[in-house]
Amino acid sequence: MSISSIGTEPAATTTRTADDRAQLNETIDNFLLMLTTQLKNQDPLSPMDNAEFTNQLIGFSTVEQLINSNEKMDQLVESQSNSALDALISYVGLEVEAEGSGFEYNGAPARMSYETPKDARSTTITILDEFGRTVYQVAGDNAPGRHEIAWSGQSYNGETAPPGTYAISVSSLDAEGERVDHTTYTGGVVTGVETTETGAQLSLGNRKISADEILSVRLPQYPAAPAQTDVPETPAEPP
Repeated sequence: MSISSIGTEPAATTTRTADDRAQLNETIDNFLLMLTTQLKNQDPLSPMDNAEFTNQLIGFSTVEQLINSNEKMDQLVESQSNSALDALISYVGLEVEAEGSGFEYNGAPARMSYETPKDARSTTITILDEFGRTVYQVAGDNAPGRHEIAWSGQSYNGETAPPGTYAISVSSLDAEGERVDHTTYTGGVVTGVETTETGAQLSLGNRKISADEILSVRLPQYPAAPAQTDVPETPAEPP
């Protein structure tokens, strides 16, 4: 899904245009003051050649026309940026999904999925905290294809994990014992929109994603979390 990005560039451009106009006005004022002073003090018997002043006035006029064009362009860009921002605001309250492993857990089941390219002999799904420590593990689906799961917040010791930033890691081995690569997808409910130097960012709690990263949009819904199996007595090292 591609949406026109927006950022702070339109505002910066508008500021530069305003600075250019202010500088031009100051330059013209100084030029006219100098011209008036020279005309007052010129020798009546040897008047000044006004060709140079005329050329400078023409130059000032040309620059002013360019600034006027820039101001109109600034207004157009600002209008388009506001329209794009309005479009992004419509995502607030909806659940979006993007490729990646990070997600926010806020007490409600966190939805995520992974894609397996081929049959696997064994698959382990691991939830890691922000420090890379194992919080939860469960056996995953070995069949090829897309598989959705939801983490209820249960930790490996049966307690409920605190709200915060987590990540999903999926590891599999095929029949020959070779590692199988996966693509993971996570998301969350959009809580806000903000603009940065690189463009618009959708806020999913503390997580930020760009509009171009969105793969799907849906109403929030929470499937049942899978039962935990084969849990190690102590947290395993991240795969």
